Amino acid sequence: VGLCVGDDCSCTEHRQGFACGRCSTGYYTDNDDNCETCGSVVQSVAIFGVKMAMVMTAIPVFHAFLNNPKGGKFMATYMVSTAVVSFANFLQEYTFLISIDIALPIP
Repeated sequence: VGLCVGDDCSCTEHRQGFACGRCSTGYYTDNDDNCETCGSVVQSVAIFGVKMAMVMTAIPVFHAFLNNPKGGKFMATYMVSTAVVSFANFLQEYTFLISIDIALPIP
């Protein structure tokens, strides 16, 4: 980030604004103050769709195992491992969400 005087100002790639302090549209500032490209909406929707399909597939599988008398031990192990994986996923998403720095405009 540099400060320039007069009209001869040039920011590094994907930087703009006063003292080149903002990323250009379509980019965000990472933890190292670099401008990185934003993911597309299509990519985010596709990932969400895949996760929802996995959840919707798991529901009948859980039902089948819960109603199978021979699957009791397996189901208990599966439920514990699913809980551990779900907690790990929660921690990953939580750490991602707290790393987002949203600058709100000051009126």
